[in-house]
Amino acid sequence: MRIIAGLAKGRLFKTVPGLDVRPTADRVRESIFNILGPRMEGSRVLDLFAGSGALGLESLSRGASSAIFIEKSKRAARVIEKNIVDLGFESARVMTLDVFRSMSILSKKEERFDFVFADPPYRLFDESWIFEVWKVVQSLLEREGIFILEHPSRWTPPQKVGNLVLKDSRKYGQTQISFFTHF
Repeated sequence: MRIIAGLAKGRLFKTVPGLDVRPTADRVRESIFNILGPRMEGSRVLDLFAGSGALGLESLSRGASSAIFIEKSKRAARVIEKNIVDLGFESARVMTLDVFRSMSILSKKEERFDFVFADPPYRLFDESWIFEVWKVVQSLLEREGIFILEHPSRWTPPQKVGNLVLKDSRKYGQTQISFFTHF
């Protein structure tokens, strides 16, 4: 995998071998960041279910001031940590915990983010489970922030969850990206 644009443009980063981690494809990542545009500059990013860390790494390359990667797999977390060091992104950290536990810790610390990316494993995807993520994301997202959810295109995102509303959704084959903001 490679960084598409920004400070680390063209630089390669490692991914976790095997089928357990499904990194966001270059084409999809490029589209996400084209939609987000210059708002990435100086932003605080949270990358949930980080896997290889592709979304957070791309954010840092495009000017995000900091990124926190949440990944429960110790093996994947080590790969993300190596990528952070290799790419020279000092304003990043990895939390090797379950997503819900990590978000609870961040919420208690009153951490807030401009962008929250969530790319849960498709095999775990079901509506009741993802709504639990939404509940906590709402408390972590800045008022003008954006929650970006990568999900199977067979799943239809709701128009509204709590105080988040669907602003845009794009399909890329079996992948769909949905953007939610506070209303």
